[in-house]
Amino acid sequence: MARPKRGSPAYWEAWEKKQLLGLRSPEQREIMKRYFEFTPEKRGCSRKVKEMSNKEYVDKVWAKISTSVGHQRALQKLGLHESQANEIKPVLFWGFVKDKDDPAIFKKAGCTYTSRIEVTWLFFGDEELSIYKCIFDMVYDTQTEDTIDYFYTDITAFESKSVLDEFAITVAGKGCRSKKLSKEKVFVKTNIFSVVVPGDNFTCSMTNNPEMEAKIQGMKQILREKKREGTDGHFSAFKRQ
Repeated sequence: MARPKRGSPAYWEAWEKKQLLGLRSPEQREIMKRYFEFTPEKRGCSRKVKEMSNKEYVDKVWAKISTSVGHQRALQKLGLHESQANEIKPVLFWGFVKDKDDPAIFKKAGCTYTSRIEVTWLFFGDEELSIYKCIFDMVYDTQTEDTIDYFYTDITAFESKSVLDEFAITVAGKGCRSKKLSKEKVFVKTNIFSVVVPGDNFTCSMTNNPEMEAKIQGMKQILREKKREGTDGHFSAFKRQ
């Protein structure tokens, strides 16, 4: 059987099937098919598959965070009980991982999302800040987890900022029958939260909103209070095994 001509509908159909190969769950397949459209022809003109909106995709991301990467999971990995980290309510940051070397970055209706999600939980104990970070993928079975602790006396500051990076995103030609591919250069804003310590910084992605700004101000206040208390600590940071 002859191989389909490069750029033909049959070629892209075979390419898409190859990309889908190995995806384990129906939801992963749905997200791949309806949101991250790997076929330049955008499924053809019949539009039999309903396109997934940004809101629908973000709702699915949030559902996975709530069920798989909640604060109980974070406490378990940190080896903590809630009573050990209740100076203020746990703080959750989450955002999209945007890597210039990652082709799975998708722009739709002014929003730039990816399939990789970063989730960070911060727990405030009597003497230490305990952090849990998880990076997972919405279309592949990949997940990493990490934990770290800082004594308040070792923390210089909490910082939040926005950075702009230039990305080259592959886009399809206009029209349902177009097979033309092009590269579009776009500037993508990423919101970053940092724990600043001497010689090292912990950073994570976050979704910026007024509620998050209020939480950061609360974190800064507890840090000031703990530093005034003069909590003893000669230990800067360690990763739990």
